[in-house]
Parts: sequence; C-alpha cells; structure tokens
Amino acid sequence: MSKTIFNYNHENGEYLSSTIADESPLEAGAYLIPANATDVPLLANVPPRKTQIFVESTQSWQLVDDWRNVPLFDKQTGKPVSITGINIKPADIGATELQPPSALHSWVNDHWALDNTKVNAAFVKKQADKVAALAAACRAEILAGFVCDALGDNHHYPAGDLDQQNLTASVVDSTLPGLPVDWTTPFLCADSNNQWAYRAHTAAQIQQVGRAGKAAILQRLVKNANLAAQVMALPNTATDAQFDAIVW
Repeated sequence: MSKTIFNYNHENGEYLSSTIADESPLEAGAYLIPANATDVPLLANVPPRKTQIFVESTQSWQLVDDWRNVPLFDKQTGKPVSITGINIKPADIGATELQPPSALHSWVNDHWALDNTKVNAAFVKKQADKVAALAAACRAEILAGFVCDALGDNHHYPAGDLDQQNLTASVVDSTLPGLPVDWTTPFLCADSNNQWAYRAHTAAQIQQVGRAGKAAILQRLVKNANLAAQVMALPNTATDAQFDAIVW
C-alpha cells in the first residue's frame, strides 16, 4: 500500500512537491512519511498571487501572498523590481503592478501622473542635445573647407584651426608696407582634380582667399545661430517630429 504525501520547505513551509509514501512494514496502516512532509491534502483552487504553506502547529495548509515572477515597478524610480520570497506584498517594498507610461511619470496618489518637473528637465536636455548636434554639424562643415577662385578657377582651401591661423597670418603679411612687387606666399589648396599643393598666391589673391574663407565660416556660424534659435523657440510640448524637422 502507498499514499500521496506533500513535501514542504523546512524554513517557510512552502509546498514543494508531491511524492508517494509506502506503508510501514512494521505497522499496518502507518506510512513512512519523512520530515518536512505531510499527508494532509493540499488546498484546492489556489488563487493567483497566492501559494500555500504547511503550518506544523496547526497541521494545516494556509494561503500566503506569492508575488514572485510578477512584473512590478518601483514607485520612486519607475524601474522594474521583483519579489523573490513568499508572504511579501508589493506595498511592502514600495512597488506596484502598474507600469509607468514613461520615464516622465511619477507615482502620485496611487497612480502614475505626468511629472512637469521631469517633463521640463527632459525638454531642456533635448534642446541642449539638439543645439549641440547642430553645432557639431556646423563645425564639421567649417573644417571641411571652402572654395575660392582667387587663382583663376575654383580651388578647395582647408579650414582647420591651424589652417585658419595660417590664412590669417598670410593675409596680415600681405598687407604689410614695403612688400616687393612680385611678393607671393605659398598656401595649401586643391585643384579640380583634388591634387593638394602649396601654390603661390599674390597679395590680392591671398586676400581674396581670406575674404572667401571668412564669408564661408561666417555663413555657417549665422546658419547655426538661426537653427539654434529655432530649437530654443520650441515649446516644451514639441514632438520628436518638430525637433527632427530642424536639420543642418
């Protein structure tokens, strides 16, 4: 003869598994039930978020809370949290089943509400990021150089930080009194075949290059300032599409 018995955790009494106990060979009607097991039948129809534990003092099964494996969210941070033990409720750890609609929501009066402080902070950061991205695009276009036809046809001139310094020095040098009639200065540029070389420029030519370089850089700086102003003029209700519409 045998009968079904129910094993439980020796620490908290939680039901673990069902096994078969054999009848004792020494005593008819008695069964070999090991420690942390019982032949008391389990409770039927255990509801969700509950589990049963065996209480040895009353020799009975009782229901306790079981929120393990239930997605929960911290009411302070909105981040996912979990319960790893039994007989613990979400309220015990400051959590809720309700998922925050966004990172801009805070827990207020038992529900998630849009937090204006977070909304404003997120908007300010979004503006700053957009302005920074535009400034980076502006700088990249400036550093890419400019075109000038001072040598008779279009040549591409570099405009890195050192290149701008060299161009300024060359222009200043070209304006000094007492220059020889045949004065020239070599300056790096690329022809239509993208062949880079230091080509001789007269005073008038290097000054024309200087003016072209200044105009090209200033044009980009003004464009960047205007685009940044558009970003800063957006309301804090602006959508991603409105931000994306402002492009370099």
